Amino acid sequence: MDNEETTRKFTLPKLFLGLLLGFATVGIFILLITFYLNARSTNDFSIKPKVFELSISSPKENIAVSQKEIQVTGRTGKDSVVTISSDSETKTIETRNSLFSTKLTLREGLNVIRFSAFDIKTGESQVTNRQILYLESELINL
Repeated sequence: MDNEETTRKFTLPKLFLGLLLGFATVGIFILLITFYLNARSTNDFSIKPKVFELSISSPKENIAVSQKEIQVTGRTGKDSVVTISSDSETKTIETRNSLFSTKLTLREGLNVIRFSAFDIKTGESQVTNRQILYLESELINL
């Protein structure tokens, strides 16, 4: 009888230890699967740096206009400063929710408008140009 009792005493702790290790292994396995599925659904297995962007909505490239004043709009990074310069004037704008908009006065003839955007936090910058032909006389579509 003593032999059976001794076997039970050693078997019970081994059983609990085995169950504990089994649950720990299953828990780690479930965490790894969850991480993998979340990363797969967002296609984000690594940290990708964002590229600072400057996008001009208006005016379009290489257009001719008969209005002396045009609306300039665009999008860039949050917390950015945009400088818009032409031969006749220069304006500096802080973006609001990544958007900017202002009016720009043109001089007669070819106007080259330079857009420079600067990200205050990262120091990144982008530059792009637009060419606009302003003629005082009314334009006729051919």
